[in-house]
Amino acid sequence: MNLKTFLALMQRDTVVAIRDLISFLVRTLVQPMFLLFIFGNVMMRMSLVTGGFKEILVPGVTALTMLFAGMQAVTLPLVLDLGYTKEIEDRLLSPIGVRYLALEKIVMGTLHSIFSGLLVIPLAKVMLHGGVSLSWHQWEFTLFLALLIGLVSSALGLTLGTYIKPEKIGLMFSLIIAPLIFFGCTYYPWEALYRIPWMQRLVLINPLVYMAEALRSAITPSVPHMSLRWILSGLVVSLILFTWLGMKGFRSRVID
Repeated sequence: MNLKTFLALMQRDTVVAIRDLISFLVRTLVQPMFLLFIFGNVMMRMSLVTGGFKEILVPGVTALTMLFAGMQAVTLPLVLDLGYTKEIEDRLLSPIGVRYLALEKIVMGTLHSIFSGLLVIPLAKVMLHGGVSLSWHQWEFTLFLALLIGLVSSALGLTLGTYIKPEKIGLMFSLIIAPLIFFGCTYYPWEALYRIPWMQRLVLINPLVYMAEALRSAITPSVPHMSLRWILSGLVVSLILFTWLGMKGFRSRVID
């Protein structure tokens, strides 16, 4: 790998991200802001949910935000680059291997994902009725989990961006994103699904499950959550799978 070229590409994408900061903040914060306000404030004041729901909600919404941020930072630009204009060819002219072009997109998506997660936590403290008690258990390990979540999110974004055609990008949100959200243990802990055994096993194919459960184990450990062994296994397997699929799809698209 030409490290100088790799860093130059990252610098270029960082400058673009900074210039697009307002748009990034709107994309990142609007959805979690409304989710936290409705579920954690309005419904709580109406006594439709209990006070403990906040500890379930915050890690789930944070994981969902990180997933979307990492995916969008990779998928949407990649779909445009690989589209009719073929802007990806400009990057292919740089003195760097094809797989490292894909790796650079994963790294940038990971940074977007982690930054988004850091924004949601203070937002939750402000938006939720009565605040929320967060126990940062071993912050170093929490950062490690956030890094894994960011990598999985951006690797998934690379996979979707390379296998989905530009004209099908709208369909992706209906067929892929909606099931990810509602079967991703965002609004309920995985442990509580023991009442529906078939669903508890089925949702294990969803990477968002491991992201939400990882953050519950880190910032709201009092909430029942999946064992750490299964969380790490799920994140690592997802990372390996989506990175392999994404790299393979990326190489196939750019070489063709």
